[in-house]
Amino acid sequence: MPTENEFGDLSTYSPEQNAVIAKFTTNRKPKENTYYIFLVNDGTGNHGYMRLGGQYGFVYSTNARTIAHELGHGIFKLEHPFKGKNADKGKTSALMDYNDGQDFFYRDWKQINDPKVKLYAFQGQKEGEYKGKWLVSKILQQIRCYYLSEKNYKPISDSDLKYFDDLLPNDSFESRVYQVSLRGRSSYKVSVKFLISKNRKWNFPKEIIGGTATPPGMGAFTQYDFGKLQILTTHTSAGTDNYSFADYLSGEPLSQVASNQQSSVLDSSKDDIVYLEEVSVTGGYLEDGKIDDTEFEQLKNSAICGLAHFTPQERIGLIKALIKRSSREAEEDLILDILHNIPEGQEKEFLTKLSTEDKLLADLAYSLDDSSIFGGREDNRKRLINEILRIWGRTPFKEEAKQDIVVKKGKFDAHILKIEKGKIYFDLQYATPKVGLTTDKTLSAAAFEALDYIVVDKDNLKLENKRIPAFVAYILLNQRNSDAFFNYLSGYIDTYSFVIGLNSLKGIQEVPQAYRKLKTVIGGVEVGSATADIFLTYSEGCENEEVCQKLRQLIFAINAITLSADIYTSREIQQLAQETLESANRNRITLPNNIAEEVTRIAGKSISKLVEKLNLGKFIKKIGDYEVYENGEVFYRTMSKEHYDELLRTNKIRATGETTTSPNMAFSEGYEGILVQFKVKRGTIEKLENIGIASGNHPDILELHATLKKDISPWNEKYARFKLEKGQVNIALGKGEALKIFNDNILEFKFVKEIKK
Repeated sequence: MPTENEFGDLSTYSPEQNAVIAKFTTNRKPKENTYYIFLVNDGTGNHGYMRLGGQYGFVYSTNARTIAHELGHGIFKLEHPFKGKNADKGKTSALMDYNDGQDFFYRDWKQINDPKVKLYAFQGQKEGEYKGKWLVSKILQQIRCYYLSEKNYKPISDSDLKYFDDLLPNDSFESRVYQVSLRGRSSYKVSVKFLISKNRKWNFPKEIIGGTATPPGMGAFTQYDFGKLQILTTHTSAGTDNYSFADYLSGEPLSQVASNQQSSVLDSSKDDIVYLEEVSVTGGYLEDGKIDDTEFEQLKNSAICGLAHFTPQERIGLIKALIKRSSREAEEDLILDILHNIPEGQEKEFLTKLSTEDKLLADLAYSLDDSSIFGGREDNRKRLINEILRIWGRTPFKEEAKQDIVVKKGKFDAHILKIEKGKIYFDLQYATPKVGLTTDKTLSAAAFEALDYIVVDKDNLKLENKRIPAFVAYILLNQRNSDAFFNYLSGYIDTYSFVIGLNSLKGIQEVPQAYRKLKTVIGGVEVGSATADIFLTYSEGCENEEVCQKLRQLIFAINAITLSADIYTSREIQQLAQETLESANRNRITLPNNIAEEVTRIAGKSISKLVEKLNLGKFIKKIGDYEVYENGEVFYRTMSKEHYDELLRTNKIRATGETTTSPNMAFSEGYEGILVQFKVKRGTIEKLENIGIASGNHPDILELHATLKKDISPWNEKYARFKLEKGQVNIALGKGEALKIFNDNILEFKFVKEIKK
């Protein structure tokens, strides 16, 4: 049986293997916690094949080692040692090599024991393909659309390049070759490589002109330079009626290739990207209400801006057909592209027609999941909301809201929703401790009728008010239900001590969706939420129960209360984040950096700059008696417990009479209180010298700090005072300008010890 990409990235099954899988899954329902191995005739002489993260493997013998090798690909996503490595095929003792070895290399053990690798986390075939040719296709399409639209279309951005992060380091070549087929009545192929230079600026020239490049160890290439992205190809226009790859990127019409021009044979180990010049529903799409694989490829690989030419009815037909295919990432992305490219003037007609499609509206709300596309862009559901809001915002529907929906913070949602005859019916229910479910309001609205979406606190005081279409409210409330049930079933909810049993939730239509989400977690798929990752990371090493409890409450609130960052930001969540920071500061707990950054962002204020150890880097020099390191300058100060607590809360030193600092620990140990070591920005001492005075005009001080002014009194509001004490020069900050400079430049501080006299 033919095998696809066996020595490449193991991302796809061959058409023949897909046919076997399709036949198998048609006749029986595969178990979610099972891997399947097919024993087939050896048509190629290879050992076997299993896609990375795949559920199905193909072997040509019952040899246990071969089966273990293929399961290594499927279960743990282990790769061949010779893929992108120096080791030659068959030259190592590794199980993942092609020989009789049974060893795991270090990187294999690391992968197997990685907590992110979960059993039964099957990656769909289309998702694997999406990481290859479709995304590369889309990047090139955006360049084409930029020039086709006379530079009115948004060109590619940094986020579009995140795909390459998994494949190559900065400033190095993409390892695979993508072959682009430019098709007219005949066709020819262009093989392209990519060079990513993230430190450069984007550059989209008025005219695309190919240059020449000869990378180290490689031959000559034609180079198209867009700054951060450089495209290299060996293609020339010879024999193709002078039609170059630059012509294609610029949007020039495709010249007919000479009839005697032979098409080159594509290398099956490389990715073939087919570009079509136009897409038309009347040309064969949707004749049977379906989109087959060939039609899908044509749609997916056409220039994105070409999707603007569909009529509203054609657009709806395409979306329905794509949802029928599946809710995989590639289909979802194409649906969102179709929504994004509605031409100006068609918005009202499109939404009017869409409002008559009850099942399609429900499918859109439920089918688009939270998978991130393009390795870090918005999740699909959020992107759907943004597209609907953008289309709706250009229609008269938004002008007046006759009804409102009230979302109560701190309540556990259990809303019953349905779409019927173009209307959305809302039965708003809430659950509270010891009370259970209560219905707060029932209303109905046309799908794109404006509603005022209001967030209130426990006293029904309005916190936020956003005008949105009823359909978006339907999506958001579905998500609230799903998140709330998911968190309940997952155990997060115990932090709020809700006493609602599962029996109370039986009749609610969103329970199946919540169970599906729970199953995916049990099956090993990671929760698509950065905040969930924070919780899981921090819960393993939590040092203080109060901090843990606050953090759990924050995570629960983010997952169960927040609807969408694009709709509103809950003040409750911000308050919980602030309380988490204050709890950490009060208990002198240093949060891990990734958690601290996220909580700080949500709280909207700085977390304590207290750290366990200052990150100084290498020693550079001394300025006077103060040490300067690669990452900052070091000061010491001993202060009272009250002043230290204030430092934790505010990240600032409180003024005293002179507010003296020392360049070393020994001097500060002579005082009672809490000894703190500070790291401030480099250049802080110089700023203090600029407003500094030499105490008593002492020559030893001026020898170390020659730019200081003569002593003056009073000094503590406008100056820093450099004074000689116990054979060293200390810097007193006073209570004015010098103290402000110091506080503004604090990077980190460390609790050294408490000194008692």
